[in-house]
Amino acid sequence: MMAAHHEHPNVPSLSQMQALKDKLRHLLPGELPEDASTTCDICQKDYSAEHIDPSEDAEVAIMLPCKHIFGEYCINTWVRSTLHVFVPHVTNPSQFETCKTHKNKVTCPMCRKLLVEPRRPEHEVFRPGHEVLQALAARDHRLLERYYQLEERHVLGITARDLEG
Repeated sequence: MMAAHHEHPNVPSLSQMQALKDKLRHLLPGELPEDASTTCDICQKDYSAEHIDPSEDAEVAIMLPCKHIFGEYCINTWVRSTLHVFVPHVTNPSQFETCKTHKNKVTCPMCRKLLVEPRRPEHEVFRPGHEVLQALAARDHRLLERYYQLEERHVLGITARDLEG
């Protein structure tokens, strides 16, 4: 059951999550833009004046790619919660189609901009057919033959010059 959850295209891969984490800017209160709040919009805690490990008690300001700023602990909690959304059991599941198509998307809590693009489903990933693979193999074979011909001419040219000289 757990494996199927991770195959959902909206569930980001570990490398996607690491790439997001790597591009988030940590800001001290003095580094915040002029119009930014010095408190997290989610928990209303003041941002720490020094770089620390974020916790429920101490927030570190981070700027998302969309330029919204939140506490790192709150964003981590937000991301974890969005990756575990579930649709409650209902008699008419079509009324929750939006939940099913939008669950597990990592978005900004303010503007809902995607922070991690969904992965393409397996069936949409390009896989060349047999004809394409044959054409590539034939082209590669021709290139290899041409390389050997040129190499042979080069070696023969050197040998001929050596014999003449």
